[in-house]
Amino acid sequence: MSPVHIAPDEAVRVHQDVGSNLSLAMHFGTFPLADDGENEPIQELQASLAQASVEPSAFRALDLGEWVDLG
Repeated sequence: MSPVHIAPDEAVRVHQDVGSNLSLAMHFGTFPLADDGENEPIQELQASLAQASVEPSAFRALDLGEWVDLG
């Protein structure tokens, strides 16, 4: 799926490159289409954020049904 999706470390780089105040992870855990574990994308995102010194609150992976009011 790499032609249309990016890995967590790439997503963190994009977050930094565009100067985002808040980024949201999408599509993980929706369908079992990849060979990674259910929580592996979130763990990789957290590790990538730590490595890049980005506050975890600036790039969130929402729980099922959770929403963010951007208004």
